[in-house]
Amino acid sequence: MKTNEDEDRENHFRARSVGEVLEEWPHMHYLYIAEVREVIFRGIWPPINAMDSSLELLEECVILSLSKNMIEKISGLIGLRNLKVLSLAQNNIKSLKGLEDAGNTLEVLIIARNFLKETEGIEDLYKLKELDISYNYINQLNEFTRIGSCKDLKSLAFKENPLATKYPDNIWREEALKLLPQLETFDYIKVEENEKYFNPPTSEFFKMKEDILFKSPEYKVYNDMFKEAEEEILKLKNIETDYEEVCSSDTSLST
Repeated sequence: MKTNEDEDRENHFRARSVGEVLEEWPHMHYLYIAEVREVIFRGIWPPINAMDSSLELLEECVILSLSKNMIEKISGLIGLRNLKVLSLAQNNIKSLKGLEDAGNTLEVLIIARNFLKETEGIEDLYKLKELDISYNYINQLNEFTRIGSCKDLKSLAFKENPLATKYPDNIWREEALKLLPQLETFDYIKVEENEKYFNPPTSEFFKMKEDILFKSPEYKVYNDMFKEAEEEILKLKNIETDYEEVCSSDTSLST
C-alpha cells in the first residue's frame, strides 16, 4: 500500500503538461494569465513534457520560454496571436511541425539542442528574423538551404550540426554565406561586408569527398531532370541533322 510519502515522491518526479503548470501559476504570481506578456517555464521541476491547448489562455503572450524540459512535440500555439519569441531549446523535439500556427507573428525561434534532422516547416515562419537551430542532427544540405526560404532571416546559429562539422570551419562559413546571403549574423558572429556573397557556391565545395548533397533525394530528382533534358536536346540535334541531310538531298536532286 502506497503511503503519502510514496505519492509525494512519485509526483515529484512525474512530468506534466503546460496546462498543469498553468493551473498553479496564477496562485504563485498573482497575475491574470490572459494579460501576461512574458512567460518563462525554463527548466522547471517536475519538467513539462507536453504543450497543449491551455497555451491559448496566454492571449497577450509575446515571449514564451519552455526550454530545458522534456517536450517532444510542438503544439498549442494557434491561440498565441501576439507571440514573437519562442524558446524550446534543450528538449526532445524531432520535428518543426506545429510551428505553422505561429507563422504570422513569430520573429525569434530558439530550438537548439534538440533531435532535429529536418527543417521542414521552417518555410511557414513568414516573419522569422532570428533562428538558433545549433546542436541538432541536420546532415543534409537541402535541409540547410530550406532555411533560406525565410526571406527576413538575419541571424542564424547552425553550429555543431553534422552537416557543418563535415567541413573545415573557414570553408563551411564561406559557402554557407553564399547559400544564405541575407544573413547579418552567422553562428553568433557578425557577417562582415567582405564576407557577403552574391555568387553561387563554388564547384569545389560540391565536389568535396564528404559532400552529402549527392546523396540527397532532391539531388536525384534534379539529376534525373537534367538527364531527361540532355536526352531531349540530343533528339532535337538528331532531328536537325536529319533535316539538313534531307534539304541537302533535295538540293542535289533539283540540280
